[in-house]
Amino acid sequence: MSPSVEMPIVGSVWGEFCLEGLTPVMELLGYKAGIEEIIAGVEVGVGDFQKDLKKSIPIPGIIKGEQKFGECGQNPPVNPPPPTRAPPPTPDKPTTTPDKPTTTPDKPTTIPDAQTTTPEAPTTTPDEPCTIELVFLLDGSWSIGPINFEEMKEYIRDVIACLDSTNTKVSVIRYDEKPMTYITLGGYTSITHLQYLIMYVSFQGSLTKTGHAIRYMATVVPFDSSVHKAAVVVTDGRSQADVHGKKQDGYAESASEARNAGIELFCIAAGIDVFINYDELNIITDNPARVVYWKQMDPCEFAVLLLTELCG
Repeated sequence: MSPSVEMPIVGSVWGEFCLEGLTPVMELLGYKAGIEEIIAGVEVGVGDFQKDLKKSIPIPGIIKGEQKFGECGQNPPVNPPPPTRAPPPTPDKPTTTPDKPTTTPDKPTTIPDAQTTTPEAPTTTPDEPCTIELVFLLDGSWSIGPINFEEMKEYIRDVIACLDSTNTKVSVIRYDEKPMTYITLGGYTSITHLQYLIMYVSFQGSLTKTGHAIRYMATVVPFDSSVHKAAVVVTDGRSQADVHGKKQDGYAESASEARNAGIELFCIAAGIDVFINYDELNIITDNPARVVYWKQMDPCEFAVLLLTELCG
């Protein structure tokens, strides 16, 4: 027997292993060759199962670099041809066609009259929202007192809450001897914010200068000329007088000038009932129907009065 040598052979070795339902995983394919024989080895694995298969093949059995193991068949497996689908059955064509109608439907002999009139356009437009700019003048003089002043602020907060759904801008001025703007017109982010700011309007306590406050309001507040303008004076009607009882404040003149400028005036009688001067309040508004007593009118009723008088 000739001595054996190891040398690589260019070619392929095909192996088939009869394991039903399993396809071996070919991890290593090695070649050993002697002068008289080929030793072909294949290591296969299925899961945890490993097997090293070897086959000794005489040299004459090598043809074109391919050799079968031969245990499981004489020919290498080939891929089966793809399955062919039978063409779908074609539906039978009808041998007869449906009869065509021999008559056509009668056409109308008359044409409906064309509309000779067009619908009338509406003569009115939808109501525009009523926009109001409203200023509250709060009397913070000694005749009102700190307790009544706090109740006045609470009443005004409730009136504003009832105006929440309306298009109303509000400003608040506290006055005694001198007026002071606490909240500018529309200077807040929401009704809740406005109510919060009103609680910080402080009581000062001094002489009562209602006329001066009205004139200040008409001059300083930047009213929009295209909207409804109004001011609500919350006071007891006790403007400052001299020792002879002669009025020095000039509230009547100031109120008249404001009304002539298009500012509608309202009064809320507040404070101690026996001290309220309704005559002064009627002069300020020039309309007794626009003077109310805070203990006898619900805040929302007063809000309705404002909307009715200003917006109709």
